[in-house]
Order: sequence, then structure tokens, then C-alpha cells
Amino acid sequence: MATSSQAIFGSQARTHEGFLLLSMCASTFWLAQEMADTGIAIVSCLILVLSWALVRRSCYFFHLRRMTITGFWYFSYLAMIFFPAFVVYSDQEGPYRGPYLFAVESVLITVPLGWWLASACSGFRVEEIDLFFEQPVERVTADSRLLGRCWVLLGICFVLTVAYMFDVETIPLFYLLRNPGAFMEAALLREEAFKLLNSPLTYFYYITRGLLYPLIILVALGSYLGSRQRKWLIAFLVAAGGGLFFAALSVAKSPVAVVVLLVGILLYLLKQGRMNRKAIAIILILVLLFPLGVIVYGYAGDSIGLAVVMVGVGRRLFYLPAEIVYYYFEYFPDQVHYLHGRSIDKFAHAIGATPFDTTNAVGVYAYPRGLESVSANGAFIADLNADFGMWGVLMGGILAGVIMQSVQIFLLRRRKTVVTLACFSFLMVAFWFLQSTSLPVVLASDGVILSLLIAWYLERSPRPQRSPEVAA
Repeated sequence: MATSSQAIFGSQARTHEGFLLLSMCASTFWLAQEMADTGIAIVSCLILVLSWALVRRSCYFFHLRRMTITGFWYFSYLAMIFFPAFVVYSDQEGPYRGPYLFAVESVLITVPLGWWLASACSGFRVEEIDLFFEQPVERVTADSRLLGRCWVLLGICFVLTVAYMFDVETIPLFYLLRNPGAFMEAALLREEAFKLLNSPLTYFYYITRGLLYPLIILVALGSYLGSRQRKWLIAFLVAAGGGLFFAALSVAKSPVAVVVLLVGILLYLLKQGRMNRKAIAIILILVLLFPLGVIVYGYAGDSIGLAVVMVGVGRRLFYLPAEIVYYYFEYFPDQVHYLHGRSIDKFAHAIGATPFDTTNAVGVYAYPRGLESVSANGAFIADLNADFGMWGVLMGGILAGVIMQSVQIFLLRRRKTVVTLACFSFLMVAFWFLQSTSLPVVLASDGVILSLLIAWYLERSPRPQRSPEVAA
């Protein structure tokens, strides 16, 4: 039976959704009319309303105390792709911007449709989100066994960290610290340190940096906050030290920021969605600290102010992702015919075809003055278009939605333990990466599948929750 507090909360959430929807429709109409025309503005608002009707069947349209994997993805898509797409539409000319805008807006329908299909097949109801947030975190019974498994994974991470330092001739972080102002040289070294690294362990380095260290950090921190035991504090400090060190070695700006963001999300979940504005502000500052530090230190002596750096970071987050997607529609199929799956390296090898590096090809085409090894990583619809055209975009959006919601339902119905919350936190960010990379990469290289397997390894066969019955 749904509790009265859940019913009141649900009513309040629906009211907030209504005000937010009106505000977003007004913003969409104004922006689309300014950057395109009135017809596009009207259609875009209608699409947004239809999207809202689908989204509210699977999660809260927007509520700061009920942010989920799907909700976090949805609003990041609006901020990083949907709204900037109107500006990109205005900045570009020619026949490609029409299909581009259609594809971008179609995602607001196809992905929530996938969520609804997964929810309908599993009997999921939005009230299960309330239950997940409101129930307390269960204490792990085999605490020492969990700790031992974390140390096993940490041992693997340490071995791979040492191997990485031997594999890379010049560590970009060490080079930049010795040569302040040498940003371009450090950028070239960054390319050689990961993307161009000729090592059989490169994939494992990616997994270690992007999945193993962050997941252990979250589990150790959550366990310490729940038990206040010294052994978990030591595990957290060791994992955080090793993870942040490894993430910083290549001077890539996102890995360190992601670790900090994951910690913030875990704290949000541990507090049942209740975080004050001061805590949120502190987390956001810490997230931006390393990226801004790298840029400022890398351009030391060039009189680049913090304001210029902030504008650059803002453009990277809230314009460039949408612009890169546009170039995929300009490049395919006019420059290169549809790839029919060849953008997926392992799939191409499996069918005996030659893989095609879409990120580099589009990057060189769109930004010819950049590095030869430039990677223009586009949102998941970019590679779907490169492979299968508009039908790929439409069907791929539904598939992405089904996968995303299925994973979320699986976690919402597990026992609410530290391992479950750590995995949930990680997957909020992992699926967020769909705004900048393809679905196969998110599932494999970015760790969606592996994170679930590691959660099973750390805490095997947890008792599933029963779906709450909702009062008529």
C-alpha cells in the first residue's frame, strides 16, 4: 500500500512538473523562434509536451529529491544537446540541419518510449522510486567478505597502475608540472598516453581508470559512512588516492572530475535525495577544480583569465556536444556512405569488415586545424546515423531507452545496500556519457555491463524487492 506521505510527495512532484513544463515550453518556443522559425518552435513545444507525457510514466519529470538514472540522463540531454541544437541550427547552413534537428528532437520521444516499454513489461511503477529513496540503507551482513573483495580489486588496480606508468614513455601530468604553460605539448602527450598507446593492456587501463577505482571508492566511502569503522576509512583513502592519481596522470580533464561527481551523487543517495544548496555548490566547485587547474596551469604565462577559461568549459559542456552531432549528419552519407555497423570495432571484426573510426574521421573533417588524432565523440545518435541513417536513430533511441530503464528497474528492486547505491551512482554517470559517445561504448568500455558484474561479485544474489502495491 502506498503511504500517505508518498501520495503527498507524488502530488507535490506533479505540481512542480507542471510549472517546469510550462517554463521549458516557453524557453523552447522563444529559442526555437529566434534561431529557426515559428513553425519549428510550435512543433518543438508539442514534442516536449508529448515527451513529458511519456517520461512521467517512468520517472519524475524533474525533482531534486528523486533524481534517477533516467531523470539525470533526460535533463543532461536537454542541457547539452536539445537546447544547444537550436543554436547549432542557426549557425549552420544547407540541407543537413533539418535532418539533424529532427533526429535531436526525436530522442525526446524514442528514449522515453523505450523507458515506458521496459516499465510496462516489468510492471514497474513510479512509486517504486519513492520506496527506494525512503527506505534506509541495509547493513551488509558479510562485511569482512565485502572488504576483502574490495582489496582484491584494489590490488588489480595497483598492478595495472604500475604497468601503465611503465608503458607510457612520458607521463603527461609529470611533464606539465615540470613545464607550466606547455599545454599543447601536454595535449599531444595525452593522446599518446591513452588513445594512441600501443599496449595490449590499453582496454584494461580504461576500465581501471573509469570503472574499478571509482566503484571501489564509492563502496568504501559508503561503508565507512554507514559503519564509521577504521578499516573502511583506510580502504577509502587508499582507493581515493590511487584512483585520483591514476585519473590525473594523463591530464585528461574529465576522469578526475567524474570521480568527484560520483562521490557527490553517492552522498545525495545516502541522504535520500536531501542535500542543501551549500553542499551542492561545494561539490560542483570540486568537480570543476581539476579541469580548471589543468587549463590555467597549462596556459600559464599566456594571460588567460579565469573568465575566459570558464567560457571555454561552458562551451565544451553546453555547445560542442550538439555541434559535433551536427557534423555526423553532414558527413554521413554525403562524404562516406552509411557504415552498417562498421563504427563498432568488435562487430566489424566479427563480420569480417574493416572498422571505421568515425570519431577521428568526423573530427578531422569538422576541425581540420586540430590534432591529427582528434576525436569528435558524438552523442549516441551520431554513430546510429553513421551506421544506419535516420532509421537507426529512431530504433536506436528506443533500444537505448529500454536498456537504460531495464538497468534502473533492476537496481531499484535490489536490496538497498552500499553496493547497490555505488552501482546506481556509477550508472547515472555512465548513461550520461550517451551525450558524448555511442551506445556500444557506454555499455562496454564505459562499464555499464561490467559494473553490474562487479556489483554481483561484491555482493552476490541479493534479495530483490517486491514491487509496491499502489492504493486505488
